[in-house]
Amino acid sequence: MNTPSRGLPLRVVGAIWRGLDRLRRLLHLIVLLGIFLLVLVSTLGERVFVPSAAALVIAPEGTLVDQLAGDPLSRAIAKARGTPIQQTLLRDVVDALRAARTDSRIKGVVLQLDGMTEAGA
Repeated sequence: MNTPSRGLPLRVVGAIWRGLDRLRRLLHLIVLLGIFLLVLVSTLGERVFVPSAAALVIAPEGTLVDQLAGDPLSRAIAKARGTPIQQTLLRDVVDALRAARTDSRIKGVVLQLDGMTEAGA
């Protein structure tokens, strides 16, 4: 059985559609790779060398709190704009002290409380 071939206009439209679909897939892949690279670069951060005999300096800024005020989006926007930090999580200070306790390179802890405004419940 012979099946009638599609006309030239339909083949042209089909080819354009397939080309646009491939272009869309390629652009999605590029965007996805860009997001992956951004996440990868942000997690790498800067390597800090710690000598064999060091002191951990803890310098909380603003108020020492159990929970940060505001929503995470507004805090992220403020951090991106370079707005000074007004609060320090107590959990972060305790985690740093616990990590220093188990690290053999840390020989002492220095608390710089000049930037701290208050602490309390």
